Amino acid sequence: MNTKIVSFFLFLLTIATPAFSAILARQGQGYLEEQKGQNILHLKGTPYERGYQHGVMLKEQIQRNIATYIDQAGAKSSIEGRVKE
Repeated sequence: MNTKIVSFFLFLLTIATPAFSAILARQGQGYLEEQKGQNILHLKGTPYERGYQHGVMLKEQIQRNIATYIDQAGAKSSIEGRVKE
């Protein structure tokens, strides 16, 4: 009897637990998912296919990172130029 009650409560717990995963994008055999606020990139295929999947699914993040890097490098070089003068 106790095992039936425990099994029932475990079943209810699994139903009540919300899913913390969502597929954000798919490309080829790869996909990008969000799990508990973290993006997880799953890649599959040849090295070329994996690189292509990475570039397509993370295009906006890559562009944002490059722009931030260029902005920071430009700010750093202008500060260094003023200090040397």
